[in-house]
Amino acid sequence: MARIKTDKDITKKDVILNAASNLFRQRGYKAASMRDLAEKIGIEAASLYNHIRSKSELLYDICFNTANIYNDYLESVENSKEPYLKRWSSSYAF
Repeated sequence: MARIKTDKDITKKDVILNAASNLFRQRGYKAASMRDLAEKIGIEAASLYNHIRSKSELLYDICFNTANIYNDYLESVENSKEPYLKRWSSSYAF
């Protein structure tokens, strides 16, 4: 059985989430299957369920991770010491 290959700074679940995010973007959530995801990662589909509960959990995690990144960025812009107009105009260089 193949193992999920990770770097030192990334977990197996993060590898799965990144692959799922790319797959959902390419094919759409509905058209992407767990078998496709497992193939992309290089493991068997049944092995995915050791790390996640369902495809909907993946979508939930991806959405909330994205929302958290967005909120953290907005908070850093709001807490900036720069003048108001410069702070918001420079935030579009995201």
